[in-house]
This record gives sequence, structure tokens and C-alpha cells, in this order.
Amino acid sequence: MKSRLSSSTSRYLLAGGIAAICFLLLFRLANSVSSEHDRVDLDTSDQPDVAVDNPQLKKSALTVTASAHRADPGPLPPSLAGAEPDVTLSTDAAGHLVPAYDLMVLFDFYLAALGEEPLETVLARIHLALAAQLEGKALSEAKDLLGRYVDYRLGLAELETSATMTADGSFDVTTLQARMQALQALRGSLFEPDELQAFFGLDEVQDQFAVQQLALASDTTLSEAERSQAITALEQQLPVELRELRAKVNQNAELYTRAESMRKAGASREAIFQERAAVHGEAVAADLAKLDEERARWRQRLQAYGAERRRLLESGLSQVDQEVAIARLRSERFSELEQLEVRAFESEL
Repeated sequence: MKSRLSSSTSRYLLAGGIAAICFLLLFRLANSVSSEHDRVDLDTSDQPDVAVDNPQLKKSALTVTASAHRADPGPLPPSLAGAEPDVTLSTDAAGHLVPAYDLMVLFDFYLAALGEEPLETVLARIHLALAAQLEGKALSEAKDLLGRYVDYRLGLAELETSATMTADGSFDVTTLQARMQALQALRGSLFEPDELQAFFGLDEVQDQFAVQQLALASDTTLSEAERSQAITALEQQLPVELRELRAKVNQNAELYTRAESMRKAGASREAIFQERAAVHGEAVAADLAKLDEERARWRQRLQAYGAERRRLLESGLSQVDQEVAIARLRSERFSELEQLEVRAFESEL
């Protein structure tokens, strides 16, 4: 029997993902032990020049052929096997789509498989899932929203690669505020007000909290007691669901730290599974085990690329030839959006 993921857990556990840097840093660990898996790996090997304003990608997102809708795309890819998004889509009295968080959960669930299967297959799955609950103009509106959401994920991936860290690897308040403004501008360019509230309403509150918390943490005029008191007061202003989420994040952070310590000490996968199952239950522990495997594969790919890149840097080639060779290597090993992430952290490889 397939396990069903609720809207609250699927967003954090299985969403492919890309989120705002400040949100990644401080919050989006709920039911996920690695921010690497909030990444969307768009397999663009068959797509020309993927970019935010790429008309071909927009066309693919909006107009997967009717035959593709009817065709059976086959079983879910390994990363999604055994799960399905537990979402309910609604329409108003006039038959128009009612934008809701569940719709983004549905999008993210299937988009998480990009890289495992072609874009058209993923979009066909989403269209079939939409058609299972919607029809007429509501279905057309959902497909249009899907096209804009794909553009948003592409734009967000590019936005995140422009992040500038301080020397100690953190982000200062000014940088985060600027990024929040850029993120809001990106969202505002693609979504209507009701869509923004449904998709990102809570995110906006959390992002603002992150910046305010960082400002308090870096305020040297406050004593530790004053700082702790101010942060507690700030937390009390959050909606109840976000306070509960923060508690879960703290719990999961501790669980992740414990799992890493166990792994370094030579603990078996079964021991780590049992540790997680005791806190989250076996279904979530199994999902986390899958994420561990995916993260390990991603690290292996990065390490292999890093080793080859260092070889090229030490080869004696001119700087221009090195850059050309490394760019070719990067394009051969990674999809277009994966390359954006690789380049953002290339100096650390």
C-alpha cells in the first residue's frame, strides 16, 4: 500500500526544491535532514538553453500534448515510489481554480523527480494529477499556474547562486534583506495576489522572522539575556503553526546531528533507521533513508567532478584553456540547473 504524505510533511520532506537562502539556513529542515534535497534537478539534457525566459520551457510547461495527457507515464521513479501527495484541489462557485498551498505541494512532489525522468514526463504526471481533481477552466488555470511555477523555480535557482556569504560562511542582515526583496520581486512578477498568499504567505512570515532574528543575534548592544528575551518575544508573534514548525525543526536538527554522529562512529543504516523511527515513525524514517542515499550519490558526483577539476587546474593549461575545459566538464557531468549549484560552491570542491 502506498504511503500518503500530508501537505505539511511532503513540502519539507519530498519537495525538490529550491527555497530562499535565509529560509534554507534557518527553517526548511522540517522532515528533511538535508537542504540539498530542497533542490530541483531539472534534467535539461534534451532541452535547449534552459533559462528563466526560455520560451521552449514555458511552452512545455503549459502545453504538454493531449496524447501525453492520456498516455500512461508508467510507474513513479525510485525517489517517489511508494508515496503520493495527499492534496485536495478546489474550485469556487463559478468553476475557477482556488489557489491553495496543496497545489504547490502537488507541483513540488512530481518536480522532485526531475533529473530522473524527462521534463515532459514529469509535466504529464502533473497534468494527469490535476485532471483527476479538476476540469474545464479550473484545469486550464491550474496548467497555466504550473507553467509560471516552473519559471519561478528556474528563476529562484539563478537567484540563489548570486548569494554572497561573509568570510565565516554566513549571511549578514543587509544581504538577506536584499535577497528577500529580490525574491518578492520574482514572485510578484509571476503570481497574482491570491496565488502569492496561498503559496508563500507563511514563507514570507518565516523569512522576515529569520532576518529579525539574525539582526538580534548580531546586535552587540544587547546582553545574552536581553537577546534571548527579545528572540522569545519575536517567536511569540509567529502564527501557531510556525511555532510548531520551529519546534519540529529543532527536534529534527538534533536528530540529524545524532544520525551524523552515529554514522561517523560506524553505526549501521539499520541502527540509524531505528533511531529515526523512534522519533518520526518507520514511514518517515524510510523516506529519510532514501534522502541519505540521494545525498550520498550527489556528494559522490561532486567529489568526482572536484577531483577532475583539480586535475585540470594543475595540468599546466593556460587560464583560458582551463576555463573552457572545466566548463565542458561541468556541462558533461551536470544538468543546467545542477551546474548553477555546482558553480555556486565550486571553490569549496
